[in-house]
Amino acid sequence: MGYIPIFLTLGGFVFLFVMVVHQNFKQKKQLFESALKNISATIRSIPKTSHADYPLPDVINIKKAERLLQSLSKEEKTGEVQNQTNDIRQKLGEIKSLRYNYNKLIETKPYSFVATLMRHHSL
Repeated sequence: MGYIPIFLTLGGFVFLFVMVVHQNFKQKKQLFESALKNISATIRSIPKTSHADYPLPDVINIKKAERLLQSLSKEEKTGEVQNQTNDIRQKLGEIKSLRYNYNKLIETKPYSFVATLMRHHSL
């Protein structure tokens, strides 16, 4: 009878820990995806570039954003386009940092258990 409250408390702690870490993973992933959407919108707002031939999806991956950024940097004619490409480079660096932190957190020991339990994968 004396061990039941200890087991219940320990089980509750583990359950709450799993739920908090799961929410943290979801929040970090949503932050990453919204930053990619912002970059896509910024690239779409730049007028008359080589990406105007085909419509861009709402979310692009990092490699595609880097390729589009390289094509934009080749076409830099005005100061406004150059400022926007610098902003995109800065946002792209922030996105890479978010991806690195997310992947590093998944690899960390107590969080890796929760990641495998809740089926979170690296980005």
